[in-house]
Amino acid sequence: MKPFIEEIEKYRKEKLKIFLFLLIIPIIISVIGIVFLSLNADIYYYFIILIFISWALYLTLYIYFKQKFTNIILDKIGSNIVKLLYGKDAIFKSKDGIPYDVLQSTGLFKNCTRFNAKLFLSSSYKDVEFISSDVDFINESGGKNSNTEHNKAKIIILNLERNFDFYLSVCENKFSKIYDNSPFEHKVSFESIEFNDKFKVTTSDETKAFYFLKPQTQLELLEVEKMFDGVLGFFLIDNHIIIVLKTNELELNFSLFKKIDESISLKIIENLSYPQKIIDKLSLYKEKYNNVLYDIKEN
Repeated sequence: MKPFIEEIEKYRKEKLKIFLFLLIIPIIISVIGIVFLSLNADIYYYFIILIFISWALYLTLYIYFKQKFTNIILDKIGSNIVKLLYGKDAIFKSKDGIPYDVLQSTGLFKNCTRFNAKLFLSSSYKDVEFISSDVDFINESGGKNSNTEHNKAKIIILNLERNFDFYLSVCENKFSKIYDNSPFEHKVSFESIEFNDKFKVTTSDETKAFYFLKPQTQLELLEVEKMFDGVLGFFLIDNHIIIVLKTNELELNFSLFKKIDESISLKIIENLSYPQKIIDKLSLYKEKYNNVLYDIKEN
């Protein structure tokens, strides 16, 4: 990562020089305005307006380039991290995300007023294809007590080789405003008291649900829930597994006046490695669901 950090640090220094040079303009206008003010000249009114406009433009320009700088960091470092984690064919787009209509087509997620998505990643790990992104389901209420509520999560969609031809929902019993806690008609319980206390399971086929959610899988889901310490949703729709994790949002607040260090790489690596962690923790490798243990035995 060091060469990429050095390249970005060079870019930061170049932009900083430009901003320090541009800072001369509002300072000169301010000084002239103060001089005319001390002389009680009528023209100082115009300089007050110019002072305000020049500083406003300068701050606006700074905010714009600061955001552009953040995007450049995410694009450059994120793209290289993705290639290191998942290989050269991995696709990463920092400003894009999983489309809203893709999530809504599953029938799992509730409608929201606005939707934002970023950090789109498309790749494969251990021969399992997946896409992932950070999302924010935003609900706004009008009227006197207007309120804006953000529901942020990491969503990972895995494409399995095998089509199970049924639907399954495993949701924490905590109330979630992101997805429907009872999307399917049959509610099922298992022998594990801990699993039943933690999760609510609904399915379109009870028999297939018992074959799919084996005791080992239940233990793995409990471990993942503890690992992320937040709302966990695990859904199977035919040949797709959709995982919803309540994770800490990747927040990168950079300044052109502050040196870039390698700690940023660690934050980005943590965020982009979630698919790896999930596939490893839940043993979602390609061969797993092709195993005869997941075949429904006919009576």
